[in-house]
Amino acid sequence: MKATAGKWLRGWSLWQIGWPAITYLLVIESFALAATIYGYTKNYHFDQSNWIRAGLLFGMSVVYGEACDRIERLNRYLATDGVTTNQNSVLCFAGVLTLPMQLAATLVLVVYAHTYIRGRPRGQAHLHRTIFMAGSTMLATFAAAGAYQWLGGQRGSLGPLLALLVLLTIAIYTGGNLLLLLICMYLVSRPTDLRSLLPARHHVTYENSTLLFGAFAAVVVLHAPWLSPLILILIAMTGVLVWLTTRI
Repeated sequence: MKATAGKWLRGWSLWQIGWPAITYLLVIESFALAATIYGYTKNYHFDQSNWIRAGLLFGMSVVYGEACDRIERLNRYLATDGVTTNQNSVLCFAGVLTLPMQLAATLVLVVYAHTYIRGRPRGQAHLHRTIFMAGSTMLATFAAAGAYQWLGGQRGSLGPLLALLVLLTIAIYTGGNLLLLLICMYLVSRPTDLRSLLPARHHVTYENSTLLFGAFAAVVVLHAPWLSPLILILIAMTGVLVWLTTRI
């Protein structure tokens, strides 16, 4: 058993990204976990409604992931431009708007843990990549949720006057996540042309579209949770439409 674990550890693809990137990954994870733990020590007692909303969002992630697993695999296989559906962004961003910061970060952690467990048997999930994506998304969650609440956003209300605030929160969430990812990509590949690291325009457009669905999901979770299946249908339909439009 020890020999098998040692062999796996020595062959872990993490070592291929280089020590600067490994150090950066450890720093990101340390900050994400420290911020989450600190948040729980400051305000551990949540209302029952917060736990229910977090459970609903995680349950939607599990249902979508399991039900659409074959479609996702086919989409990843055929999507040569890299555009695939990603329910994680939708539901994690909904947590930014509906949950306390530390609980929203915890939602990110468990959602990405399930994503890794689901993809590991087929070799689609790489542990260090999943860990980094979870950590960077947790930090983006803290930044976006903190800004949303500091500027007057209320977790129990998403009225029309908060539309601009939600758009600003999307920008912070996307920008923070993208910045952390670009730094990691630079440390791994060290390209001479920094512009080569930037994602294509349609990638950014699709990601922001999923976050808009996240805002809609927040409204549904807050005021009409029985309509939650519609969100999953919209996510799946959006993925199909994006796949079709990139091939016309």
